[in-house]
Amino acid sequence: MVFEFVFVVVVLGLINYGLYRFLYYSWEEGKPLQYKNVDKLNGKTVLITGANCGLGKATAYDLADRGARVILACRDRERAEAAAEDIKRGTGNEDVSVVILDLSDLDSVKAAADAVLEKYDRLDILINNAGIGLNDEKVTKQGFDMIFGTNHLGHYLFTQLLLDLLKKSAPSRIINVSSEALWAVWGKLDYQPISEDGTTKFPKLQGYPISKLANYYHAMALAEELNGTRVTANAIHPGMVKTQIANRVCANKLKVFLNKIFSGLSTMFGRSAKYGCQTIVYMAVDPTLVSVTGKYFANMKYAPERLSKLARDKEEWDKLSKFSYEMCQDYLPAKPSVDKDTTIEKMEGRKDDKPEMKAESLSIKQIIEMKPEEIRPFSLETCVEESEGESPSASLNKPRAEFIVAKEDPVFPPSPLDEPIWKPVVAN
Repeated sequence: MVFEFVFVVVVLGLINYGLYRFLYYSWEEGKPLQYKNVDKLNGKTVLITGANCGLGKATAYDLADRGARVILACRDRERAEAAAEDIKRGTGNEDVSVVILDLSDLDSVKAAADAVLEKYDRLDILINNAGIGLNDEKVTKQGFDMIFGTNHLGHYLFTQLLLDLLKKSAPSRIINVSSEALWAVWGKLDYQPISEDGTTKFPKLQGYPISKLANYYHAMALAEELNGTRVTANAIHPGMVKTQIANRVCANKLKVFLNKIFSGLSTMFGRSAKYGCQTIVYMAVDPTLVSVTGKYFANMKYAPERLSKLARDKEEWDKLSKFSYEMCQDYLPAKPSVDKDTTIEKMEGRKDDKPEMKAESLSIKQIIEMKPEEIRPFSLETCVEESEGESPSASLNKPRAEFIVAKEDPVFPPSPLDEPIWKPVVAN
């Protein structure tokens, strides 16, 4: 009898705790947000993907109301132009335009990026917002899972193609809309190359949670890649928002059932798009975030505690970054390569047509900004510099540098603000 009583009490306690956690989470995720800063964005250019409805349109409306030139990058021209007209009427800002972008087709992504680069001379804020959830279409034009290809790969390529314009406009910001759905990814990403039926490339990279984890990884990799350029990259979780992301036609009855549950919860507890976009607006506008990069935000604050252990795995985001580049490299300019053998061959006195290398004293800033392959240690035995009119033995008493740069001279322009961190050492 005592055991049964204890069992009932424990079960009721667990149910009550679960209900409490659910209601608390629903409130935290669905409570209205309001970014009260009234700073204007006059002279700034903002591009938002998926901006014809939901979070994207609400964000576009807010930023247009602050005076920004806003570009709506959308797949459906008719809906995008209707949204642009709504925003113009509501804000009085006529500088709202449309670029056609189908993120599920890398050819369309390249064409959209080219259109942006041709028409606009600056890009201050890029908001990668577009996303799909429930979907009947299985693969993208290039053969990737439709959700992963649209939500991640399309955004990856689009961002890479616009990086030079973002750098030119610095300080500038990249904001990736991720989600706490990334918690639903339990194991490391599986790069199995092709499905058993041969129809899908990398079939394990599929579904909404993996695509949202990829959005976060993408922002972190960008933050690392763009370090020192004054272009920041961050990811955000918008919370539980009443949007149309789950309202797509699908033949899978289980998916339809689960999405109806999600839609019902969003309707009951979620915040409207007007309030759901406030964290995005905060990330785009707030002056205190001008140099903040590589972070995850939720409810208008830094929220690292809301990341899963897998999301914090730097090896995983590096791996996805390399994979994404390889999948999109046909659409990207070739990366410059460094000839690693040139310096060694010169040291050994080989005669060839390769450019002469020079040893230089470098500042802390210069060495930090150098890539590993650009720095090469050398020793007294392997590098003897001979001056005109001097014998090899006489040159042994000349100063020795600590690093040699594997690039054509000049490598770095001199800066009067940068003092060398070392002085040449004269051999005794």
